[in-house]
Amino acid sequence: MREKTAISINHLLHRLPLILEVLDEIEGPDGNPRAGDEEIRTGAINAIRSIIMRLKNLGPASPPDAAALPSEPEKIASEWLIGDQPVRLIPESLLEQLSTTISGLLPFPPASHKQPQPNI
Repeated sequence: MREKTAISINHLLHRLPLILEVLDEIEGPDGNPRAGDEEIRTGAINAIRSIIMRLKNLGPASPPDAAALPSEPEKIASEWLIGDQPVRLIPESLLEQLSTTISGLLPFPPASHKQPQPNI
């Protein structure tokens, strides 16, 4: 059941890189919005919300055995939000909701999407 849940997460998040690419493209290097950019951004954000709703319909994975290591699909499922793109492009509250939803489905903590804070 654990691996099936992870495979379902990976299936639902399969288009996330494309959504992030679109958001990155409309952000543009000059920061000047072009005609249709706001509509595209709204569509991309709605696509992420749709993914979250579908993830919430999955049942949580069964707890792992004490000595169990994550399977390959579980490792992949825990790494979707790593990197600067999700943090930079997905609104913070939506990113937190996505991260929390994924965390609730995996039997172990996913890799953090948060950027390390400098020690001062």
